[in-house]
Amino acid sequence: EKQNEQIEKQNEQIEKQNEQIRALQAAVRGLQAATDTRRQGEASTDIVADDGKEASALELDAVKVQGDKPVEGEGEGSGDAADDDDAGVSLEANVWDAFLAVVVSHSRYGAFTCCEYAMLVILFILNACLQGLFLLAIGRTMSGTPFSSDTTKAMLFHRLADYHHLDRADLAHMQTRAEMLCNGDVHSRLSGTWDDVSTYLQVDSEGASVSGQVVSLIAISIWTLVTSKEVSRTCELIQAVLVLPSRGGGETDLSGGVGTVSELRLLDKACALLLVLAPRLVTAGLLMTIGSYWLACTSNVSDLILNACALEIVKDMDELLFESLMTKRAQGTIEQIKIGAPKVALGSDPSGSEAPAGSRSSLCSLLASPRMAQVVMVFRFCFVIAAVCLFNMVFLDPIVADINEARRVTCTGPRDFVYAEHPNTLLPLFAELDQTEEDTNAMRCFYAAKYDMLLMRASFDPLYSDRNETLIELVAGTHATCSDKPGMAAASGEVPCPSYKLSIVQDALKEDDFAGSRFCQDEEIMLTVFRLTCLNDYFTNTFPGLSHLSDTLTCAEVYANGLCTCSGHECEPTDDYTMPDGLMWNYNLADALRRICPQSCGACDSVAAAEAIPSSPGSGAEDGGNSSQQGPPIPSEGNSSQQGPQSGSENGSNTSNTNGAGSSTNGTSSGANGTSNGPPQQPSDGGR
Repeated sequence: EKQNEQIEKQNEQIEKQNEQIRALQAAVRGLQAATDTRRQGEASTDIVADDGKEASALELDAVKVQGDKPVEGEGEGSGDAADDDDAGVSLEANVWDAFLAVVVSHSRYGAFTCCEYAMLVILFILNACLQGLFLLAIGRTMSGTPFSSDTTKAMLFHRLADYHHLDRADLAHMQTRAEMLCNGDVHSRLSGTWDDVSTYLQVDSEGASVSGQVVSLIAISIWTLVTSKEVSRTCELIQAVLVLPSRGGGETDLSGGVGTVSELRLLDKACALLLVLAPRLVTAGLLMTIGSYWLACTSNVSDLILNACALEIVKDMDELLFESLMTKRAQGTIEQIKIGAPKVALGSDPSGSEAPAGSRSSLCSLLASPRMAQVVMVFRFCFVIAAVCLFNMVFLDPIVADINEARRVTCTGPRDFVYAEHPNTLLPLFAELDQTEEDTNAMRCFYAAKYDMLLMRASFDPLYSDRNETLIELVAGTHATCSDKPGMAAASGEVPCPSYKLSIVQDALKEDDFAGSRFCQDEEIMLTVFRLTCLNDYFTNTFPGLSHLSDTLTCAEVYANGLCTCSGHECEPTDDYTMPDGLMWNYNLADALRRICPQSCGACDSVAAAEAIPSSPGSGAEDGGNSSQQGPPIPSEGNSSQQGPQSGSENGSNTSNTNGAGSSTNGTSSGANGTSNGPPQQPSDGGR
């Protein structure tokens, strides 16, 4: 009896639970009906407000549920998932989706007003034109390998013909221009190209670094992911249109601006696929491919970010146009529209009549199945990986190979040789810049003095001596004691400053017999700059004989101290250049001083230096001291003592500021290094 009583109580509890379940099911059905009624009422209210007249509520394709019981085997979770899967694809606020809504609707001005429809057609055409023109511009003008075979050939020719020429070398530091280029000490178009190459390949980088190829591959991967999202979105819309039931005379009315497109005629499907979805899919694929190619062709790493941002703007062009120019009402209307098949229970027909089980096509069932969603997910992942690998192999690898070739032709191989044209054969005559060679070390200060004179003329501080305002005025020819005519300084008591009128300089360049012309005179200002530069520790440490210039202030003292002659006569390469103090002098230095002081050293035809100055070297110190009183008005050398180069260290690390040696010879040359007797040319490109 007790067991029977317990069983009866359990049965009563079960019956109460069943009643609660039935009540909950009824409440759910009531809520669904109320929700549908409210949505229809809101749609009717919107139409009345917009058109100013009564309008019928939008007829929605509601979900018809057969019976009160859920499908066997499905719980609450599976039912929710099914709701989401069958709800369709929601449209977004962009030109493509809005035009698709118009195409699938037979009520032409249903979802939009007449003006909105016209604007939408204009935006659709404008979006297609803008994206198409940009893709065409990238493919034809903005892309392409930055270092083609013709470009690398031109770079190699420019390096060999220009950057290895003797006239372009920095003889003050014994560096070719090619060496300076690879060290980053040259500013030119080729140096800018080399900066891009070295940065991309991380040449001589210290510590952890990421090459440009890795950065480009990351950018291509991100862009592929971004565009694959657009491709997936388009494929979802294509799938949604394909699985819609086809009705020969059915119409889809979006006049309420909200609802689900539940059926389409075959003609509507064809128009949606051919006019909207197919062009959208092609555009997304072209953006992915051409955009990846453009990113691969970007050799400047800093430009990758800018190019990627430009691609993103082009991809979002349809959204920008729609959100900027369409009304808020139209934007809200599009976001409320869905495309998808209605929820139909197995064995029923959307029209309400019974249909045999399994009447839904196998293709639609397959596309709507949960397993297909997992297959699509795996396919998307494989597609992105395959696309990135393909773009790396087809686009990026050839570009990297071209950049490596540009590096090879620019800064590989020997870079320490220079060449000049053979005076007889006119073919290249080569020399190697050796910083340990005595003859070249002796003349390094001479070439540095050329650039210091240019700096002084431009009112900049010299590199190898302290700033001297008086000397700068004398070099510029603005000092009161400067002579305005060559050859007249001695008679007028003025100083022969190296600055004249243009016509006088042109006459000097045209002079064939320099020794017999009025231009053959002692250049005291040039001697001062030359002396101050050579007495810098940077040069005296490499050639100690330059210390003989410390007690040589004027051209007369140059001759008296035997620095421009050998035993009273013009020096020859075979003469002995051992000075009385045991230090070596140099033939090229003697020849350079003879050209700077031609009158005192007897190089002018109209003057015999031996008549006024003792001929024995070193014996005229007293006379030299007296003659020094007639020199230019230059302050004492206290401020030009042994200072290192102002923009570099004593080991020659200031190569980035001294390229003034690049001047061609204007007259005859003597010695192995071709000492110039003409005025220095302007610095090479980049103001070196």
